[in-house]
Amino acid sequence: MADEAECRLWCAVIAQAIEDATAPLSENPRRRKEQAQAREWFIEANKDFHHACALAGYDPDRIRDETMKLIEAVKPRDHKPRRQQPRLQKSSLYNHAGRSMTIQEWSAETGLNKHVFYTGLKRGKSIGEIINGRGRVANFAESLPDRTHPSTQDRM
Repeated sequence: MADEAECRLWCAVIAQAIEDATAPLSENPRRRKEQAQAREWFIEANKDFHHACALAGYDPDRIRDETMKLIEAVKPRDHKPRRQQPRLQKSSLYNHAGRSMTIQEWSAETGLNKHVFYTGLKRGKSIGEIINGRGRVANFAESLPDRTHPSTQDRM
């Protein structure tokens, strides 16, 4: 059997692993990886886990069972990893109503500021939704002014 100092060391190692495994997963990628590894250590309960428990004087089956209950209880509070937003490129083509243009071209075509397009795209809207401005997909051809009939401004 291990001496008292070694036993305390392994008790601390297991206590830290339990703390890491039973906390909600962090948004910080490095911390999240450490937590996932701690959870995996209890899930797998391999020979290293059994050896650490033996050196600490713990029953590995009891430690694993109790920790697994705590892990399952905390999972609903796990932070979801942030989804990387796609970077919007000036030269990227965006399709709508059978047409494919850059943001600058859509801006010139519609008269909407290019920042309106960038903001809308970052919020997950389509080009048609941005052009329409009401969150519905617009028919681009219908959104163009009808130049066959003079507008009130044209008559003046």
